[in-house]
Amino acid sequence: YWSAAYFFTPGGKETFKNSSPPTSPKQGLPYLGIEPMPMPLHSGFSPTGIGVMGVVPDSPALKAGLLPNDVLTSFNGHSLEEVSREEFMQMVHQVPVGAKVTIEFLRNGVKNSVQVTIAALPRL
Repeated sequence: YWSAAYFFTPGGKETFKNSSPPTSPKQGLPYLGIEPMPMPLHSGFSPTGIGVMGVVPDSPALKAGLLPNDVLTSFNGHSLEEVSREEFMQMVHQVPVGAKVTIEFLRNGVKNSVQVTIAALPRL
């Protein structure tokens, strides 16, 4: 909503000012926007971590450049080597909306790193 306020300046001139509502803290469930799957632990052939099955369109993950088949190896400095899908989701949900996190990942065997700004889960 917009509120209108009239102010009188010296000399009696009336001015009109529009003001936006006060900003409220960002709310909502922290959201990364990937479909995670745990990778096999210590299989010898597959990297360990959290695999990306899919990336949600217009999500923080997609905006940061994460793609399906990437393997997340670190989330904000925490190794994902022996982390379950549920534990990973809890890690994401503990980050405040608007915070930036560093994600390390493997793509085609090459190490990469991106910064992702955690968003609020979109409402349907």
